[in-house]
Amino acid sequence: MTFKDNLTVEAQAIFGQMEARYNEGNVIAQKAVDEKRQLTAEEEAKVKQLWSEAADLKKKGDEKTALADIGSGLDKALNAPVYKHPMGDPDTKDAENASIASPEVAAERKAFDSWLRRGKDILPEEAKALSRLTDPAGGYLCMPQMQSTILTKRDQVTQIRQLCEVITTSKDKVIWPAWDDDWDMNMMGETVAFTDETDDTVLGELTLTPHKAGRVLKVSQELLEDQDFNLEQKIAERFGYKLGVLQEGMWIKGSGIKQPEGFLYAGITNHDIGTATSGVIVPADIQDFPLLLSPQYRTANCRWIIPTATLQQIILLRSDTGGAGTGVFMWQPNFQSGKPPMIGGYGYIEVPATSWPTIASDGHPLLAFGDLSAYIICDRVGFTIQRLIETYALNDQVGFKCRARFDGRLSDVNAFARLNRT
Repeated sequence: MTFKDNLTVEAQAIFGQMEARYNEGNVIAQKAVDEKRQLTAEEEAKVKQLWSEAADLKKKGDEKTALADIGSGLDKALNAPVYKHPMGDPDTKDAENASIASPEVAAERKAFDSWLRRGKDILPEEAKALSRLTDPAGGYLCMPQMQSTILTKRDQVTQIRQLCEVITTSKDKVIWPAWDDDWDMNMMGETVAFTDETDDTVLGELTLTPHKAGRVLKVSQELLEDQDFNLEQKIAERFGYKLGVLQEGMWIKGSGIKQPEGFLYAGITNHDIGTATSGVIVPADIQDFPLLLSPQYRTANCRWIIPTATLQQIILLRSDTGGAGTGVFMWQPNFQSGKPPMIGGYGYIEVPATSWPTIASDGHPLLAFGDLSAYIICDRVGFTIQRLIETYALNDQVGFKCRARFDGRLSDVNAFARLNRT
């Protein structure tokens, strides 16, 4: 079997386990629905366990499917501009042609691995081969293959990116249009002049400035001397993972000061509602909440953005049809690969506690809902890596400082709403 085939088989097995867990819980849940009663404490605990396991298996299955789709065509699945040589050298092959790389590119990659392991002690010809990767700010720009690994690992971690508008730039600043308020077109008579009306909005601007983010990885000298593993890949995978976790959190709760502005704090306060008393969500919160957005914003791109603590409440939430808390369950699974489970007819993205603001006190958001295509992500092309020797020398370690730049802003405040605890 090929790499892709193996992953596909694994994904199918995981989806089978998910369906079995859901069906087992559904037998218990459906009995209560048919009898128009609430679940007993024992039943509730069992169903919650089974459906939580089903939701986790769904995420794992989708990850395996995504990797299978990438398969042997890994580089083709990613943004081509990112894989061009970071310094814009027209003679350097991009990742799509890596299998037929020129001798110069092969020498560059070999020299890069030598530099990771030995630093300044590389051979003169290796130092020459790396000259095109030199970053004016210090260190070296990552090889295209290393960038591919970083981005692949990053994208496995981030769920929001797939639904947002993404800009890749080599500039230090990007200007993007934004809407400050909602507005309507007007009917006009044949000879009536255009006028500026008080309810018409002005097209504003967003300034996206890729902010710096970094991570230092420490590696022992013994591991650096060991040729039995791919050091470049291990560093790239770890950096990509940490970058993905950081970005997901910033796009949700970033302050906008020396970091992206998360959509929870991007001026959507006029769309808040606060009916979740003491953090307890009721069916009406879920049923009515999407209606806070105008119909044109309630598209297939809309998602619930829900922290794990809130999802644990919602997964057993039932409508009040036939009696309080005795109707149908509002969380519904989706056994299709790549398709999210549904809550009230819309998919959701589960957010770990580390990427969500605190919800322990009043005034803090319990969940959000909106059209993620209104959120703009700006990625600065290229990653930089520096080798730190003296800092960790006493512990016989070498540090690798990896750096990336990115930003994010909400372009239309009308596209989101959030539910606050009261």
